[in-house]
Amino acid sequence: MSVPGSTPITAGMHLSVWRNGKQTVTVEEEIAVPVEQVKDANRETGFKQVKEAGAPGKKNVTYEIEMRNGQESFTPYHRAVLQPLSQRSALS
Repeated sequence: MSVPGSTPITAGMHLSVWRNGKQTVTVEEEIAVPVEQVKDANRETGFKQVKEAGAPGKKNVTYEIEMRNGQESFTPYHRAVLQPLSQRSALS
């Protein structure tokens, strides 16, 4: 608790109760699309064209969350990754 257990409860009092311990949570996170740039000297300055569109990858990350005295700490300990597909762009 955020106050000692012997503290009387009063109107307007804010009180927090937490449970110390560990839990795990798995979330899916996105991996940004890498961009591969190909220079083309035969094009005018400032030319830019996407040759192949990319696709973002995904990763499943499992975090261990530890609650100790009202403070959370996160530790990633497992990752399963689906690699992103590169985007190719032609530049001048």
